[in-house]
This record gives sequence, C-alpha cells and structure tokens, in this order.
Amino acid sequence: MADRSHEVLAVAILFLVTSWITVSLRVYVRAGMLKTFGADDWTMVTTLLLFTAYLICQIGGVQYGTGRHAKDLSPHNKRTALRYWYLCELFYISSSCTLKIALGIFFLRFSTKRVHIWITRLLMIGTGIFGTGYFFLVMFQCTPISDYWTVSPGSARCVDTKYITGATYAASALTAIVDWTFGILPIFLVWNLQLDRKAKAYVAGILAFASM
Repeated sequence: MADRSHEVLAVAILFLVTSWITVSLRVYVRAGMLKTFGADDWTMVTTLLLFTAYLICQIGGVQYGTGRHAKDLSPHNKRTALRYWYLCELFYISSSCTLKIALGIFFLRFSTKRVHIWITRLLMIGTGIFGTGYFFLVMFQCTPISDYWTVSPGSARCVDTKYITGATYAASALTAIVDWTFGILPIFLVWNLQLDRKAKAYVAGILAFASM
C-alpha cells in the first residue's frame, strides 16, 4: 500500500484552518456585532475544541505512521499511532454529536410549529443517546483499554469487530438522517413567511448551508 500520510496530514491541516476561520467569524458576528451569543454558539465552540483535539491527534498519528502500512513501522511507532487513532475515534464521535446538537439548538431559534420543534428535539435526543452509547462502546472495546494499541484492536480481549462495524454503520446512517433532515427542514421553516419565492429560497438556502 502506498504511503498516504502526506494526504492525511494535508486534509487535517486544511480542516483545522478552515474550521477555526469559520467558527471565529461566527463568534465575531454573534458576540461582537449582534450581541446575541447563545447556547448554539457555545455548543459550536465546544464542537470546535473537540474537533481540534481530533485533528491534533490525527496529525500526531501521522508522525508515527498513520497512513502507512503496519509492516513499515517499528513496534513503538505502531503502538503510538494506534493510541492516537484510538483518541481520534473518541474525539470524532464527541464532536459529531455536539455538532448535531448545536444545529438542533440553532433551528429551534426559528421553529414555530410544534411538529418542527418536536422533530428537531427528537433528532437531538436520538443523537445524544446513541452517540453516548457509541462513545462508550468504542472507549471500552478492549479490556484493558491499552490492548487496543499494545496488542491489536481485534484481539481476543476486545469486542468482536463485527459489533464495532455494525455500530459504525448505524452511526453513519443516523448521521445521514440527521444531516438530510436538517438540510430539508429550512424549507418548511420559511414556507409560511411573508416573503416572495426568491426571498424564501435565499433564506432557506442560507439556513440549509448553516446546517452543513
């Protein structure tokens, strides 16, 4: 397998810079200009910190072998890279959950119909419950935890990989459902506004873009 560490590093740095610029601009507008810094903004800042920790671990893993074939790594580097990868999984799950919750809080600002409010709340609750379960499944998939990087993620004292894979597929499906719902929901939020179609399309587009 070709060495892909440079690609992994480049993507991590790109997302690190982009996310900090984007959230910093949001904080400047919401706190500095509008003076309306709310719960969704605090949750988004929390998401940024968790996502930054994820990217730092990813960059650290690259230094020890992430993106390269295991046979090309020394035992020490392989263990260290796996430790970083383990932390990456935990920070990624955490940041994904807080991001969905931040989006839910954001949409609750504009929701007036009960059905829209309950859809958003149910998605937030579902994300929180499933995300918490998935987080602890990944955290304690090996006993002791250190077996993940000192032995192997698929060792005898670790949860069968098919369960981890199944949970990952379920998490991906839930993420897709939440993303699509939050992408479509703005259309219904602006449907009854006293605006012309063009203005409604712009507002819905902006809200949908904010959910990405």
